[in-house]
Amino acid sequence: MRLPRAPKKLPLQHLGKLLRASGWEQLELPATLWSYLDALEQLPRFEEMEELCTSLTGLSLIREEQHLRVLDYEAQVADGRLPTRPNNLHDFLNILTWLAFPQLKKAITESLCNMHKDKAISDPQRRAFVHFDENGAILQGTHVHALSDLQNHHWEEAAKSIESFNLIIVGHGLLEKLMQPYSGITAHTFLVEFVNTGANTEDVSITQRNTLNLNAISQELSKITSPRDLATIPVELFNAFRQMTKLDGYPQEIFRAIPPARQKSTIFRVPDQRNTKEE
Repeated sequence: MRLPRAPKKLPLQHLGKLLRASGWEQLELPATLWSYLDALEQLPRFEEMEELCTSLTGLSLIREEQHLRVLDYEAQVADGRLPTRPNNLHDFLNILTWLAFPQLKKAITESLCNMHKDKAISDPQRRAFVHFDENGAILQGTHVHALSDLQNHHWEEAAKSIESFNLIIVGHGLLEKLMQPYSGITAHTFLVEFVNTGANTEDVSITQRNTLNLNAISQELSKITSPRDLATIPVELFNAFRQMTKLDGYPQEIFRAIPPARQKSTIFRVPDQRNTKEE
């Protein structure tokens, strides 16, 4: 089934709104960055991106004049240099994901570099990490039954509790798709069941807890062994994206376009760093 594409891409002024809908407002990002994104009318000049990246990530930008092989690209990033094409939305969004998820992006880069060195690492594992880097999302929850509905593509059941989950878009390629949205966009999703550790973190803010949880997830990425570990989740399950894209066809057409899971994805169990003290 061919699903309808939106008539035009979202203007850059909507980027801040999109990132908020993508769960980024829960992160420890400086207020000046949000002001910058909300005022953005065109892609920044390379020098402006370079200043933004260096000041907030410690990475230095280098101009990518020609397409690099994956191995060369990852090696450059591992050395602290981020190849970037001027006037390119995809690469600008990649810079923003480095600002938002430094530990996660570092873990992905290190894993891919190690995989290239280790011939014993399977191609499916490499593909899974590339899929997650480009098109990934993290879906956090505490109710394993609801997570199982997503795992098994039981869409009607999942939709009943979907808003109780915490979705964070981490893939810059996925963000690029959402800037020119169409029905049926899916995310390669790391499903997380948070496990109550009984730790008392009452003095930690919500954004700090989310940072702690993301860092814990970064340490679990090595458990991904193939793309099948990542759940295929339609982003239109979430009301925030439906409101932004204003696309028709939800829910029946979306659910029919994504068939039942042939093989279950993985639900990763991660110690919850959020406040677990009874109120």
